[in-house]
Amino acid sequence: MKKFLFAVLALMMVFSLIACGGEKIDTALTEDEIREVKQITAKPYVGEGFADVTAEAMTKERKEKFPAVQKVCALSDGDYAFVSVPYGYKGPVELIIVINGAEDKVTGIRIVDFDEGVEYVRDWTSNWFVDRYKDKSVHNELRVIKMASEARENEIIALTGGTVSTNAVTLGVNAVFGVYREYVLGETVDAVERKATGSPYEEGDER
Repeated sequence: MKKFLFAVLALMMVFSLIACGGEKIDTALTEDEIREVKQITAKPYVGEGFADVTAEAMTKERKEKFPAVQKVCALSDGDYAFVSVPYGYKGPVELIIVINGAEDKVTGIRIVDFDEGVEYVRDWTSNWFVDRYKDKSVHNELRVIKMASEARENEIIALTGGTVSTNAVTLGVNAVFGVYREYVLGETVDAVERKATGSPYEEGDER
């Protein structure tokens, strides 16, 4: 009988949390995500080098303003690592983004999971593409341009045939900028959408 009552109470707690939008989600970086952060920073963080601050950083308001940002991690050297998941042409695009806390600039990003068609985004996981975001200041909202001999400080040149996908990555980075500026720098920033313009994807679609 006691076991039955405990099970009922446990189920009631789960339903209550879900109803209130407070279901518990593990926001600690996975081993794969930690490996990506180490590769971006070229630093051998260990143990307490990674502090999960998602619950503190992602208030209810920020979740609504910057829905792409899923995880926030404070690194032991003052830098911050983020997991951002914007919506591209075919579905979610998972990004790992590290911000240099001393300079308020992008240390680097990695595209770690996606469903975009390879024929449109070939090589976009390589440095040839992701380095376009490197050293970008969090104070400059990024925008995508089609073709240019040289991009300005806040401009990202789109992949040929992959403009929507490039827009998605850029939204994911801009969302991280927003959270960083509000949580770390104490500023107020405009909201950033999660889905790239031109994307037919709807949340809940099968990946």
